Amino acid sequence: MVCTSTRPLAGAAIKRHDAHGHELAVGTVPAARGRGLARRLVARAARRVLDEGAVPTYRHDPANVASARVAAAAGFPDRGWWSYMVYPA
Repeated sequence: MVCTSTRPLAGAAIKRHDAHGHELAVGTVPAARGRGLARRLVARAARRVLDEGAVPTYRHDPANVASARVAAAAGFPDRGWWSYMVYPA
């Protein structure tokens, strides 16, 4: 998490789906975007996942251009892959 005084500006999370695959998530408050905070947090979280012996993944909606830029800058280039999920009704 990146903060100024007591207010968080950005934060990252690691979703441990199983022992092998961990998904990264990041969020930045609108006023703090464009400073590279999300990129640095994603890169740091990815290093932690790798140190734990797992594979980090970063997924985003293709329409979310800002998230795509964060992914590419943090070392997750677009490989053109798609994923599909099934949710209960």
